[in-house]
Amino acid sequence: KMFLGTNGRKLQMKVGVIMAGYARLSLASSLTFTVQPTDQNKVVDPLETWNSEEGWERVYILEGSSGVWISFHHSHRERGESACLHFGLELEIHPYEDAAKMIDCGGPLVGRSLDPQEMFPDSLDVNQAEDESKPFRLAKPLTFLKQVQRGFLKKISFSLRITSWVGVEVGYNFFTSHAEMDIVRAESPSGNTAIATSE
Repeated sequence: KMFLGTNGRKLQMKVGVIMAGYARLSLASSLTFTVQPTDQNKVVDPLETWNSEEGWERVYILEGSSGVWISFHHSHRERGESACLHFGLELEIHPYEDAAKMIDCGGPLVGRSLDPQEMFPDSLDVNQAEDESKPFRLAKPLTFLKQVQRGFLKKISFSLRITSWVGVEVGYNFFTSHAEMDIVRAESPSGNTAIATSE
């Protein structure tokens, strides 16, 4: 439980809970989340919601109070159930009037935006045979990406010779965007059996 002081300003808050690789330990339904103004007995209902088995996102409008209590709660269904809950958290809060500017696609950098095919490579040469202890890293500068309304799908192939830790980070506008990434075995007949998922 944490307190968020708003000073009476109208704010927009987006909250994301991601189980992803922790899904085997926890379910998104195991976590409840409430937003309650300090001077009211009722909770704030989300303006928008998005749910899956591995996480959820919610958008709230905060106004009319000096602050709110943000509460996470993990209830125990059984006495022997673990008190631990593993999840990733994304939280973005900004003045409500800034929303129009964040959605606007104008500006001098938009003309230099890339297509997904230009942004992401077709394959990665991890080259573990040369030095197993040397980490492989691919980093791209922050760039505007243009896409059709229904989104895009990009497949990137890579091979691992030994058991490896794989981390992927995609920077994007959390308020207006949504990103997903799955690791899938190449020999999967349907191509949709993921080893690991991320949202």
